[in-house]
Amino acid sequence: MEATNATNSTKPEGKVHPRFNGNGADLIVQSCDGVQFHLHRRYLEVNTGAFPGTDAVEVQSISGRPGDVTYLPEPASVLEVVFEFVYPRKHVTMFDQPSTAWGETKVLVLPIAEAAEKYEVYPLMAATIAVMRTSDSLLVVNKDGFLAHAVRHDYPDLADRAALVLAHVRGRDLERLLRVLPDNAVIPWICYQQSWREIFTLTKRFIGLDYCDDLKVITDGGIPKGCLPSCKRCEMNLLGWVANIETQFDHSLPYMRFYLGEDVTDLREQLHNCQLCCKPGLSAVGTVTTEERQRRDARDFTMNCIKSACKTVIDSMPSFSQFMKENCRVVRYRAVVKKSPRDGDMGLSFQRI
Repeated sequence: MEATNATNSTKPEGKVHPRFNGNGADLIVQSCDGVQFHLHRRYLEVNTGAFPGTDAVEVQSISGRPGDVTYLPEPASVLEVVFEFVYPRKHVTMFDQPSTAWGETKVLVLPIAEAAEKYEVYPLMAATIAVMRTSDSLLVVNKDGFLAHAVRHDYPDLADRAALVLAHVRGRDLERLLRVLPDNAVIPWICYQQSWREIFTLTKRFIGLDYCDDLKVITDGGIPKGCLPSCKRCEMNLLGWVANIETQFDHSLPYMRFYLGEDVTDLREQLHNCQLCCKPGLSAVGTVTTEERQRRDARDFTMNCIKSACKTVIDSMPSFSQFMKENCRVVRYRAVVKKSPRDGDMGLSFQRI
């Protein structure tokens, strides 16, 4: 809807902003919280591409000043930054605004960025995006809004950055996120998030399989049989470890990446010294038996499989912006067990299906 001139209705005149009350102003703009800005049309015409926007309403001034009052939906704390970038003078940054402390300004960055995009104030658009790219704290303040803004205005690097932090959300947090995302991003987001969840579905399939000395034996599903000897205690220890990995994912992907780099000595000792499935493990001459060595190797192989699966998915998962551009579908992997021609060791890789 285009701006309208409602001559029969008036709005209360607000106080005038002290920095925008110069001589020769030929346009009066009032914020939603009652602050007026006396502006010069020539600067707005040169430095904005879409002012005053389709949701502005012009009302008759009741002050006797020349010109009508254009009523905008943004508050004064946002508009003062927008208009600061309209005039040909040295621009103060959002962090230097005298009316707000830094803690308050962080909350205003996204509304300011939205206003800059809406009115096409190009210098301010560049400034807000630069701030969003360099400040981690802004992403913490409003992750949902950060992602929605990046998707809505086509900033794929910002969208990918926010998506990595939000990939774990579920329940009410997911519902809140889907409500603020643009419609064209909802299906890609669901596919993106489910693709990350596949990592845990895949790794859990390695646990609880019947033991087989020959790791080259493959099931129909492409999963190596016998990664773990059949032992409920060992299974529970490994499932608990995978659950801890998933807990780190529920915190954020960077935390999960860090957790995968941690030493697993404690878990390895628990599996190597399980009293339910491990015999004393020594021959008559005091050496580890072949059977016990095979069991330990199988457990180590299982842990390596799980770490390999997680790291492979992290490194090869398409970014959210790629999900937006390409046909949306959940990314799935299959396990491929290979024997090294050089040393004969078994290895595991995951191929995208």
